[in-house]
Amino acid sequence: MRDLDTWRRLGAGDVTAAELAVVASWPLSRRGAFVTGAIALLDQNAGHGDAALRAAAVRVLAGVRGVPGVRAIVQ
Repeated sequence: MRDLDTWRRLGAGDVTAAELAVVASWPLSRRGAFVTGAIALLDQNAGHGDAALRAAAVRVLAGVRGVPGVRAIVQ
């Protein structure tokens, strides 16, 4: 997987659920750079959009701490 390409697509909102599933399988220390993008993706797709994409974004946030991360998981 090309991490930088995935990170750029996440920032642009063009990432796929399969790509996020791979990111979610990494340890939190490796996926830290993707957390902000996953939160933004959830904010953009709240209440609509692809359910598989939202679920994958929540899995990326598994184990995060802090108000923004936990708030994104709860929503």
